[in-house]
Amino acid sequence: MFDGSVPLFLISKPQAGIGAGLITAALCMTTTGRDPAMFGAPKDEDEWAKVIFAAVKAGQQIIIFDNCDGVLYSANLARLITAKNIGAVS
Repeated sequence: MFDGSVPLFLISKPQAGIGAGLITAALCMTTTGRDPAMFGAPKDEDEWAKVIFAAVKAGQQIIIFDNCDGVLYSANLARLITAKNIGAVS
């Protein structure tokens, strides 16, 4: 559908538990034929690196960070969504 990466989409919802993660996962399944990787947002950079590495190593095309609270910031996430080559993310 897209030539290259689609960096980041955000879905805003009034509270946790209303089904946005489920709807997003269903959309991913219909477009890619695979379940997406779904995680809660890590709290520190080491955890971000571990989660991203595990998802990329598993060959995940889509990664969902569900129920993010507060500011969404990570240098590792920024590198992932702007990299031209996934091998450049470390």
